[in-house]
Amino acid sequence: MLTSKLYNAAGKRNNYLTIERATDATANSTGEVLPDFSVLCKRFASVKPTNGREFTAAMTVQPMLHSILELPYDSTTSTITPRDRVVMGSRTLNIAAVFNENQNNEKIILWIIEPVAT
Repeated sequence: MLTSKLYNAAGKRNNYLTIERATDATANSTGEVLPDFSVLCKRFASVKPTNGREFTAAMTVQPMLHSILELPYDSTTSTITPRDRVVMGSRTLNIAAVFNENQNNEKIILWIIEPVAT
């Protein structure tokens, strides 16, 4: 009998979010090149908040880890990279790192950071 240890049960995935992928960049009226984002996927995820804070290093503000997201592994979520971003409600968050936990193709872990306001 084949059994799976799905530690991220469906009941824990209670936050609906959107993963967006950067597409071809376009220049705005001032010539600044900004990426356009399109929806990669929408999924329910488990969100684990962390002690998010920012600190100053080398005269710049460095973001700390904001939260950890757990998504079910599938053919789309397996393609998520740190160049993508997460939209939760009205907040847009950056992806710092992506992990296939235990390399067993059951869940994807995303480390999320708050973008630094300029």
